[in-house]
Amino acid sequence: YVANNIFKLADGDTEGWGSFIGAIFTKDCIIENNQFIRPAAGPFKGVILGVKQPGLIIRNNVFTNCGIGGGFLTNINDGNPIIEDNTFNYTSYYGGWQMSLIEGGNTSNIVRDLIFRNNIINVDFPTAASNTQFRGIIGTRDGWNGVTFINNVITNNTVTYTGANKGSAYFIWIASNFDSSNSVTNNLANGVTAAGAMRIDGVDQSFIATGNVNELGQTLTKQ
Repeated sequence: YVANNIFKLADGDTEGWGSFIGAIFTKDCIIENNQFIRPAAGPFKGVILGVKQPGLIIRNNVFTNCGIGGGFLTNINDGNPIIEDNTFNYTSYYGGWQMSLIEGGNTSNIVRDLIFRNNIINVDFPTAASNTQFRGIIGTRDGWNGVTFINNVITNNTVTYTGANKGSAYFIWIASNFDSSNSVTNNLANGVTAAGAMRIDGVDQSFIATGNVNELGQTLTKQ
């Protein structure tokens, strides 16, 4: 049980990798009511998920300039990690890296069985260069087209893009396949152009997508 803590990287520290918590082998672990703070967003995460994590719940936390790493998940169906009712704020960009809130990890990794629901994501990077670097709620970096996504649920979240990201950012951007075992439903994306807001570069783009709109009520479509 990890609760009521402040995890903070010092201002000016440019540490590139790592996370505050590595939930690699856990059982019935609850991470709640914590603050995870980094001075700028980049390839680092607040929490990295692991090989076996039955009963893992990440809820009611505030993440600043960091998110969730799924890079160590494997093809073991061992419970559904739940990430719910958190707030993610992105305010500064480290530069030089593509990133997403839930990142697929290296090219041979598997991200599976996640439930990501009822979260609030605010993205307000100050420069236009971050427009194509932030890959939305779930994504992969350029060239990492071998990441496998299985049975993930993204539902009832609110993303708000302001500043330099408004209008040109993606809701999700995955370089690999995103098949019909995955679902993206009933999400609100403020400040996103609806047409092509969900970009899948892989051949299989059959994921379930219903009820996803921007602030104008326009349906988010696949690119």
